[in-house]
Order: sequence, then structure tokens, then C-alpha cells
Amino acid sequence: MTKRSSPWLVASLSLLGACSDEAVDIDRNAVLRDLTDNVLIPTCARYGTSARALATALDALCASPTAGLLGQARDQWWATRLAWKEAQVFQAGPFEALRMQATVDWYPVDASAVEATIEGGDPLTVDSVASLGANRRGLPGLEVVLFDGAIADEALVARLRGGASPTRRCQYLVAVGEQIARTSEAFVAAWQPDGGAYGRALATAGQGSTIATTREAVDLVVNQLSNTLETLQVTRLSIPEGSRSGGTPQPDRVESSRSNASVAEVGAGLRGVRAIYLGTYGSRIGLGLTSMVAARSPSLDRSVRAELDACEASLRAITLPLQRAVLEQRPSVDAAVTELGRLKRLLRVDVANLLGVTISFNSNDGD
Repeated sequence: MTKRSSPWLVASLSLLGACSDEAVDIDRNAVLRDLTDNVLIPTCARYGTSARALATALDALCASPTAGLLGQARDQWWATRLAWKEAQVFQAGPFEALRMQATVDWYPVDASAVEATIEGGDPLTVDSVASLGANRRGLPGLEVVLFDGAIADEALVARLRGGASPTRRCQYLVAVGEQIARTSEAFVAAWQPDGGAYGRALATAGQGSTIATTREAVDLVVNQLSNTLETLQVTRLSIPEGSRSGGTPQPDRVESSRSNASVAEVGAGLRGVRAIYLGTYGSRIGLGLTSMVAARSPSLDRSVRAELDACEASLRAITLPLQRAVLEQRPSVDAAVTELGRLKRLLRVDVANLLGVTISFNSNDGD
């Protein structure tokens, strides 16, 4: 898809200098179309491509285990993980229908159960791993096998070598990788016009779509951003940092600690939020929530944009793996928690009130 600049984008940008006392309506279907075509479908497609590349990398590793191929598989796991965290921002439609969270990213993973599965006698195929508990598979399950800090890489590679037939450890890697890739391809297809067409349903809300009104669609989008920020602030940072446990850090509650991907994952989630708010993804430029906000309150739009920048800067200040940072760089982690909280409040209070959005609070709210 080529770079797209909607005529509505030109109109909305011209409003940035307008008087904030004058409410101006932006065509919400135009915003929803641009978000679908320029952000949501490409984000999901990038993740799907990365998931298939991960399955290919795991196949190559297990066909001939070497330290070099282990490194390539780890790199692709990282790439897939970050692409997933961007796509995970919008957890509606195909995400729910295909139970993507359970297939791809159930947290916390049960590392001992993963090892018990590998050491057991049941077949390890794509079909059999699909029936495993969600905490024994997915990207976290792959992390358990690919990133084992307790042993040297050479020993880890040796575990994968099985002579004429692949070891059960390799059977697990290949089966889980393929199951993730297949589910992810179905996820991507469900957004396409010739697949599940969820993207068209969102873009044409209120025009005979399964989404009855544009207000319902905008409510959905804003709530997705709000819920993501709640997860990033509370589950990913605040709980490990210790503010939910009397001030005692809990490094064992850090997600993806074996791969040291935790802070990068929070950053990927924040990039997903930014893309939807601004309506931009890579070279694709169009309308986002910013268009509707700026049309009614340029000052609020500037505040949201500034806070997005502040959140990213606060994450860059965390220079250690998160399980160490909660102990050794706690002021930096605290600052990131604070900035994410400010951005969350701007969206769920100021932006929601401005746009007439109804916020559906989740279980972490009010903490």
C-alpha cells in the first residue's frame, strides 16, 4: 500500500490554528477508514509476516542446530514479539474471535510446565500443542526454550541436536512456532475484505456495518488505547516496580525477563498507541484520533502529543533490563509509570469527554 494522504487530513491540519472555542466536526467514517487502511491492517500484516518468519527460523535452527542459527531465531523472536505488542493494542474483532491472547501471549508462562511438556511422552505436533494450556505455549513458551540464561549457548544448542531425528525440544519449538504462524495468518486474513472483512466493518460503522454507529466505533478505538495504557502502566511496570506490594520491588513479575525484552515491549505497545492516535504507520499518513481532537481543542491535542513524547523519553531512560531496573533504576521506572498514567488520564478523561466517548473500566482501574 502506498503512502496515502486524505483530503480530510489537509482540512484537519488547517484546524490546528483555529480558535478552540469553535467546535468543528470531522467525518468520523473518514477517520475510521484511514485508521483501518493505514494503521490497523498494516500493523496486523507486519505481525503476521514476522510470525511466519519466526516459524521459518525455528525450522532452520532445528534442521541443523548451531549457535549462529540460534542467534537468528532469537533475533526473529524479538522482532515478532515487538510486532505483536504493536498489533496487540487493538484487542477487538478477530483478536477476540480467534483467542489470540491465549494462542500467542498468555502471561505468566509456566516455565516448569513447558519443560514438563517437553520431557513428557505425548506427541508434539501443531495440533497437539494447540490443545496445551495457554501458559505452556505461545511466544512466552518459545522464550523459555530459546533464552535459558542458566546454561551456555553451546549447551543449549547441544540440547537441540538429536542425531537422525529432532529432539523433543526441537519438536516443541517447531510445533509452537507453526501454530503461532497459522493462527496469525488467520488473524491477518480476518481483517481483509476477502477474508473476515473486520476492517470494512470498522471503517463503515453506521453504514450497514455490524458496528451500528460511528460513536460505537470511536468508543471502541479510544477504549482500546485506554486499556493498553492501563496494561503498560500497571501490569508491565507498576506491579514489578512494587507500588502494588507496599513498595517492595517484584522483579519476578517482569514479563519476558529471560530475553530482557520487557522495556522494549512496553515501548512497542506505546508505538501502537501513537500510531492509532496520530493515524500514521511507517510511510502511511492519514487521519487519526488527533484529527477529531485537534478540530475541537488544539490545546488538548498538543498535550496528548507532548505526553506521548514524554512517555517515550521516560522509557529510554530505563537502560537496564527491567528486572534489574526495578532494583537499580527505580526513579526511572517510577517516572515511566507516572508519564504513562498522565497519558492514560488525558485519553480516558479529557479526550473521552471531548469526543463523547464512554469509557469501559477494566479490573485494574482505580488502583
